[in-house]
Amino acid sequence: MIKPEIIDFAIEERKHDSIQLTLNGTPFKKQPFADIGLYYKWKCPTPCKVCQKHPHSMECFDWGANILWKRYEKNPEEAKDKVTEMCYWNMKEKFDSWFVLGTHSRYLTKWMIVGILWMKKN
Repeated sequence: MIKPEIIDFAIEERKHDSIQLTLNGTPFKKQPFADIGLYYKWKCPTPCKVCQKHPHSMECFDWGANILWKRYEKNPEEAKDKVTEMCYWNMKEKFDSWFVLGTHSRYLTKWMIVGILWMKKN
């Protein structure tokens, strides 16, 4: 977990159908959040070697943030506004926000945001 200094936030809509495959390569199911990508630019509270040169840029796989998009997806402009308000402006201004980082590689080379925690500021 890390308390980030959030610099920027972007939502990228994806047009392709992304399918999860089984171990033998047969289609299993459509990935639940394949239609959008939520991306943060941020710095560590104490700059690491990467932050000293440029901010981190990571995709966010937080379930709640993606479900917020799904709630409004019939109106993409409203969805973009609601998700940006909650996942960017409120996280920067109204909440103490924390990123839960993880990786899907055993070599720890590609990190991603697997969860977001936010608590109201006192």
